[in-house]
Amino acid sequence: MLAMIAGPALAQSAGSIPARTGTAPIQRSINVGEVERLLRAQGYAAVDKVSETEFIVLTENELKFSVALTACDVQGQPPGCLGLSILASWSMEPGDRAKLVPVVETINSQYRIAKVMMIGEAVLLERYVITDGGVTLDHIAEELGQFEISAGLLIDAMVKALGL
Repeated sequence: MLAMIAGPALAQSAGSIPARTGTAPIQRSINVGEVERLLRAQGYAAVDKVSETEFIVLTENELKFSVALTACDVQGQPPGCLGLSILASWSMEPGDRAKLVPVVETINSQYRIAKVMMIGEAVLLERYVITDGGVTLDHIAEELGQFEISAGLLIDAMVKALGL
């Protein structure tokens, strides 16, 4: 189980975004090889490529999630993929739904760093990363870290709500 802490993001007023000073290359799309190298560099317990554009990741804290490249080879856009979907899910017992609905609502209203959904008998957590406007691979690594923080918050809240 993850034990991570996240606080609310600091608000920025329009026009207050600082100028970029880093030297990392800007990516307007990403490819499978780049994502695989990035995932392996994070020091996860395991990274398995399960399809042409999807990986399953296992962290040292036993969080299992998928990373899937999306919007790939779109006509009129840079070659490669324009998005990255990071997704984790947990199954629930039918009687757990009523206890977990308030958790989902609270996480979604207090923390906007990922979206929590209930679909069927599962709770899902998703963070979607886009390359629109350009990003660095360091930024995508930061997005992965923020996803882990989100998962830790959700896991802790679900455990508490279920009395586990």
